[in-house]
Amino acid sequence: FWAKVDYGFRFSQPWKVRLRGVDAPELGTEEGEQAKAWVEERLARLPFVVMTTTKVGMYGRYIADVFFGDSKKVDNVARRGKYLNGEMVEAGVAGRA
Repeated sequence: FWAKVDYGFRFSQPWKVRLRGVDAPELGTEEGEQAKAWVEERLARLPFVVMTTTKVGMYGRYIADVFFGDSKKVDNVARRGKYLNGEMVEAGVAGRA
């Protein structure tokens, strides 16, 4: 997916992101569209998510862990937020990579 990354100082940039450890179905398939809708539903109304990355994968996407929650504080979401990657696998909308 594409994420708008805010660096602060009114500077942001789009990043192409792949969820680490997640083998999601391809878009254009029924399963892929269901997985996309599942992620969009969880993140749609949030003001931000917290992502950690360690590298860029072979297709130029940042490999990321994504945390989200209803807190308005970044540190609370980072420490106690829900783990999108794990929830996606647990919900059965994607496999483990």
